[in-house]
Amino acid sequence: HTIRAVQQGYPDGIFILLLITSYTSNAIWGAGIKFGSLDIGYYPFDFIISIVVVAILLFKRHFRLVKLADEQNKQLQIEDQRKDEFLANTSHELRNPLHAILNITQVLLDKNKETLSDENEERLLLQLRIGQQMTHTLNDLIDATRLKEQRIQLKKESHSLFNLASGTMNMVRFMIQEKNVQFEMDIPASFPNVVVDERRFVQILFNLLHNAIKYTDEGTITISAEQQDDLAWIHIKDTGIGISSDLQQRIFQPYEQASTSNHSSGGIGLGLSICKQLVELHGGEIYVSSVVGKGSTFSFSLPITKADSTRNIEKVELLENTEDLLVTTTNKPETFNPASGNILIVDDDPINLKLLQALLEDDYNIHAVTNAKEALENIHLRPWDLVISDVMMPYMSGYELTEKIREQFEISELPILLLTARNQIEDIS
Repeated sequence: HTIRAVQQGYPDGIFILLLITSYTSNAIWGAGIKFGSLDIGYYPFDFIISIVVVAILLFKRHFRLVKLADEQNKQLQIEDQRKDEFLANTSHELRNPLHAILNITQVLLDKNKETLSDENEERLLLQLRIGQQMTHTLNDLIDATRLKEQRIQLKKESHSLFNLASGTMNMVRFMIQEKNVQFEMDIPASFPNVVVDERRFVQILFNLLHNAIKYTDEGTITISAEQQDDLAWIHIKDTGIGISSDLQQRIFQPYEQASTSNHSSGGIGLGLSICKQLVELHGGEIYVSSVVGKGSTFSFSLPITKADSTRNIEKVELLENTEDLLVTTTNKPETFNPASGNILIVDDDPINLKLLQALLEDDYNIHAVTNAKEALENIHLRPWDLVISDVMMPYMSGYELTEKIREQFEISELPILLLTARNQIEDIS
C-alpha cells in the first residue's frame, strides 16, 4: 500500500516508505544481535533515520496545518464581509416595502377611522406596532454593519439634555400602553447641555428605554442625570426582572440577550451592543448594575458642553436680540390675507422661526410662537390651515402638543407637520 501511495503521488509516501524500511532494518539487526547469529559492532543508524523521518513528517504536517488555518481564516474573513454586506443590503431592501406597508396602514386608520370596526382598527394598530418593531430591527442591522466598518461619523453639537430625554420618552410612550408601567423624568430643565450627535443620542436612549420596557411588566422606568466634573451621567432605572451577574458581563456583546422562562426577549440582541459603541464614539462609557427580580440600571456618560454657562448667556442675548424681530411678526396689527393659508409655527429656536417665516411669509399668513403653551392659546383665534411644530421643545414636546391639538381637531380639520432632524420610523411613532 505504501509503494502504491508513492506511485500515486502522496506527498508523504516516500517518507513513510523510508520510515518502514529503516524501522524494519533496525528490527532485523536487533534480533540478529540478540540471538547471537551476528557478532559485529552495531551502530543504530537506521534507528536514527527513523527518528529523523518521524520528525520531518511531524514538521511537514504542522506547516500544512498552519497554511490551511491561514487559508481558512482568510476565507472566513471574506465570508464575514459578505455576510455583513448581505445583512446591510437586505435591510435596505426590506425597509422600503415595509415603510410602504406602514404608510398604507396609517392612511387606512386615518381616512377610515369612522367606518372601521373596533376589531379591524385594533388589528391595523397591531400591524403598525409589528411593523415598527421590524423597522427597529432592520435599523439595528444596518448600524451594526456601519459601526463595524467604522463608517458612522458623528455631528456633535451642544444640546439640551432635558429636551432630548423628554422627547425620546414621549417617542416610546406608546410601548407601555398595555403594561402597568409609568415613566418618570428626573432631569431638571436647567441641567447643563451635552455635546452629542442628536440623532445618535436619541438612538442610544431609545434602545435603552425599549430594553427597559421589554423586561418590565409593572412599576416604573426612571430617567435621571447627574453631573460629575465635565461629564453628564444618564441613568435609566427600571423595576423589571433584572439581569444575572454572569449575563451582565456579556450583555453589551452582539447578539446577547437576557431571557427567562417567563419572558421572551425578542429582537436580535444588537441594541445594547450598538448603544455601547455609540456611547464610546461620543467619548463616554456605559455599564449596568442589576439585581435579579428587583430591576436594572443602565448608566452612561457623555461630555458636558464646555463653558456651558457662557453659551447659555449667549443664547439669552440671542433671544433678546431677536425678540423685537419676532414681536414685529407675531404681535403686529392683523393684516392677514383671507385668500392665503394660515400657518401657525411653533419652535423654541428663534433662528428656526425666522428661517421658516422667510420661506413661507410671501405665500401664507404666518403666526410664530416660541413654545407649545402659546400655540394652544392661539389655536382658536383663527381658522388655521396648518401647524408646523418642532419636536424637541422644553416643558411640552411637539408630540405632546400634537396630542392636545388632536383632542380638539381631527387630522382633516387641522394637519400638523412635525420638524425633526431624525429620520427613523420610531421618531413618528
